[in-house]
Amino acid sequence: MDTIRNYLMDNFEEDVSMFNEKYLESAEFYRRRYSTYSTILITPLFLSVVILIFFSMFGKREITIESPGQITPKKTLSLIQSTSNNKIDKINIHENQFVKKGEKLIEYKNSDGEITNKLLDLQIINTNNKITALDTFKNSILSGKNLFSKPDNFGYMNLYNNFLNQINDMNAGLQQTNSDRINDGNQAKNQVNTLGDSKKGLDAQIEKIQDVIKAIQSDRKVDNSNNYKYLFDNYNSQISDLSPDDKNKLKQDTLTELNTQINSLKDNKTSIDQQIAGIKVENTVSPNQVNAQIGQLKEKTIADIQNQRQSSELLIDQFEAKQKVQKIDDGDLVLKASNTGIVHLDTDLPM
Repeated sequence: MDTIRNYLMDNFEEDVSMFNEKYLESAEFYRRRYSTYSTILITPLFLSVVILIFFSMFGKREITIESPGQITPKKTLSLIQSTSNNKIDKINIHENQFVKKGEKLIEYKNSDGEITNKLLDLQIINTNNKITALDTFKNSILSGKNLFSKPDNFGYMNLYNNFLNQINDMNAGLQQTNSDRINDGNQAKNQVNTLGDSKKGLDAQIEKIQDVIKAIQSDRKVDNSNNYKYLFDNYNSQISDLSPDDKNKLKQDTLTELNTQINSLKDNKTSIDQQIAGIKVENTVSPNQVNAQIGQLKEKTIADIQNQRQSSELLIDQFEAKQKVQKIDDGDLVLKASNTGIVHLDTDLPM
């Protein structure tokens, strides 16, 4: 060893003789001190042993032992048991599964609830369609035009057509009434004219009889055109052979008879006047009256439409309220975890 060391030193001295002596002396010092077997091999081994002893004193050691067994909870956090009579649709848990609070464990079928929801949806759609048809009916009345593109399922298009038919009937009735009243007026005028002519004839007869009376009273002749001249002639033929008293008596009787005929004719005139007074001519109906009736019909129909619309809106509110209740009931069809923990299935419980 000494021979080798001397050899190495001699060679090293020869190699570094050309360098700075100050640096060579420092390098030689560290090389000789630290480049030994004790620093290269023994020191790391020693440190490893110290670290191992230190770790064994203060570190935690885990020992794994394999053995069959069962882990049971120290206490039950919550007992979950369903009281639903519905069939199970889906099971989302298994033994020793970790679940969080609110997580779905079991889902149940609800055939009746699904049918109810579908029926409620159909009723809501149907009622909304009814409201739409009512609005179209109302707008058609206000605009005076049929705004229905096709017949609806609620018959409101037919009601609108019936509404138009009523208006047409009112207008046709107005025309017919006025036509009848015009005809009646013409007939009444003809009747009045006829009765007037009869009255004039009676006046002419009264006048002729009065001419006969005047002729008898004044002993003068009667015109041959007088229809009652025969009475005067009859009177003259009888009076020629009578005594003065009989003549006077015949004269008074004849005048009385003539006045009786005049009174009868006057009674006929009074009857004619009464007939003329009883004949009444009705005036034609103003279109404003029919327009007022049409306006009343519109107001009544629109009021009925509004009442039906309000009733339909109330029905929709009721259907939606039932849907909310149904959703709450559907919430009972899902069994959720009441706490966070590990699921343990108790198969000993009675089914």
